[in-house]
Formats: sequence, C-alpha cells, structure tokens
Amino acid sequence: MSYILGSLIRAAEAFSPSNPLELIVFDAENLSSLASVDGAEDRSIGLATVLEQGTPEVWHLSFGQLTASTVRTTIGCAGDFDSDGHEDVMVVLTHFDGRRLRGQIILFAYSDLATIDTLDGEADYRVNVELLWPSG
Repeated sequence: MSYILGSLIRAAEAFSPSNPLELIVFDAENLSSLASVDGAEDRSIGLATVLEQGTPEVWHLSFGQLTASTVRTTIGCAGDFDSDGHEDVMVVLTHFDGRRLRGQIILFAYSDLATIDTLDGEADYRVNVELLWPSG
C-alpha cells in the first residue's frame, strides 16, 4: 500500500504556535472513494469535507506546539518497518533554538496510529502528536 501525505499549511506559510503542522495521511488506493465523499463527480477530493465527515482511514495528525520553533519539515513514507503490509510515516522536524539547529525524527508505524489516536480519549482518526510527549 502506498500513502498520500499532505499538509494543511501552504508552502509559503511558517509554522507557529497558532499555525502548527497538520498532516493528512490516507491510502492512495482509496482515491476514488474519497473523491465521491463531497458528492461531486469532478474526480477531485474535497479534503475539508473528508475531514469534517471523519472519513475512516483518513488520518489527521496535529503537531501543535511541537512545531513552534520548526524552520524546516520533511515528510515521507519510510517503508514498512514493522512488516504489517503498510507504509510507515516519517516526519523530520528541524528546530532553531536561537543558537543552533536541532533535528527531531518521528517515525509512525501505520499500525500504531489507531492506538495513538485514543490518547485523547476518542477514536476519531485525529491524532494529537503532542500527547506523545506530555509536559510536566
């Protein structure tokens, strides 16, 4: 299976606490069913409609404050590390702390997204990545 990865932030926009990285992940094999969600026969995907309806297997990953000082982001499929038949997702965040650049690599096993999704108490295909690093 191959996945389509996208962001809700435009290329020219910067990440900030009020504009965090929002990543959308879905299987490329589901393109035709996703295109029909908005009811139009135009072979396009109304991503906002898909997200509003909570369409299964469309993952919405929110990075919140983890991207507050991010100056560069790289997103991609990382192969199938856990041999579950699904591509795993890699996100590389490069931060600038005022003196130096620091990198953070986050690898999501696709099969673990359902478990991570329940950290906020709901199984809704919306993953709050910040909950993986609780403050305290």
